[in-house]
Amino acid sequence: MLMELEPLIIARLASLPGLLGAYGAEEFAGVAKAGKPSPCAYVVYGGYRPVQSSDDGTVARVEESWMIVLSLKSASPTQGADPVRAEARPQVAAVLRAFMGWTPDAQSYKAFKLAPGPRPEPSPSRLLLPIVFTVEHVINVEV
Repeated sequence: MLMELEPLIIARLASLPGLLGAYGAEEFAGVAKAGKPSPCAYVVYGGYRPVQSSDDGTVARVEESWMIVLSLKSASPTQGADPVRAEARPQVAAVLRAFMGWTPDAQSYKAFKLAPGPRPEPSPSRLLLPIVFTVEHVINVEV
């Protein structure tokens, strides 16, 4: 149904070399994310939109949006954003390789596609970099 991919996305992120943790949306809340090791990633559900529905309304093809937020910190806050950006490059590449074209092992899901996302949230020693994907699947309430 909806939102069922979160554990699969977290598990896939956890297998990426270089990430020190992968967490769900509840850990993304302000205080909870402060103590997490860096680099790490958070999975946030971005909602859905119906793409097509059957005439009787019991079957729908929907597009879900999933945001993977990379949390990257520099060991030295006095160095500015450049070390954080340098650290971001391989982590971004790893996430893109792992998810672009990935088809989850769940019924009726198509491949993940890169989608527009919000701008990063930089600070002197941390970068929160969102990477957004969409994935289509069929919901059938008669099954």
